[in-house]
Amino acid sequence: MPRGHRPLPTKREMHTNHQASALTCREAAQFNKALETTGLTLLVIAHTCFSGVSALSLGMKTLEELAAWKTKKWMPWTCSWYPSKPATEASVTHIESALQVALPRNFVEFSKLVHNYGVWFGSIGDDYDSHNHLLRLNEAFHQPEDGDIALPERWVLINHGHDGDCDCFDVSGGSSPEYPIYYINVESPGEPVLMGKTFQEYLEMHA
Repeated sequence: MPRGHRPLPTKREMHTNHQASALTCREAAQFNKALETTGLTLLVIAHTCFSGVSALSLGMKTLEELAAWKTKKWMPWTCSWYPSKPATEASVTHIESALQVALPRNFVEFSKLVHNYGVWFGSIGDDYDSHNHLLRLNEAFHQPEDGDIALPERWVLINHGHDGDCDCFDVSGGSSPEYPIYYINVESPGEPVLMGKTFQEYLEMHA
């Protein structure tokens, strides 16, 4: 099985699938109103209202607003395969020491506001043995396996989509603790694609 293969929909596939929805936000809202007593409202929101739109287009500006939106958006994929725990002072210190990088403060705070952030990001809590922990993911991608290309040291992986798909901090391209975030594919190396100049901008536009 290729490194990073997941039996559930991948994180990048989830974003792509959202963009393919046939319902508009207005239609979803009308449908939700009719179903508000059935318990299906969240499912409709996750697959329609958030399809192909950014947080900015919805008027979201604060981290708290983004956190509430992402919590709902990611609920359909919240399960034991994407575990995460909120960051603690000790876990942040441990991760920063291991990776030689300062975590963006918004990332740390976001992990405390969104219980299911592991659906998209590697965990930055004290669950160090989790397969979905940021340290485990970076260890896997920075140490080459048979036929794999190692992730260069300048990149710190925060979101593993599928196989070689990686969203990473470019620790050589910013000022600690804010770094630009790029998409790269270690299996098909090409020009990195800028996904956000800061963690919050990345949240607003892509996650």
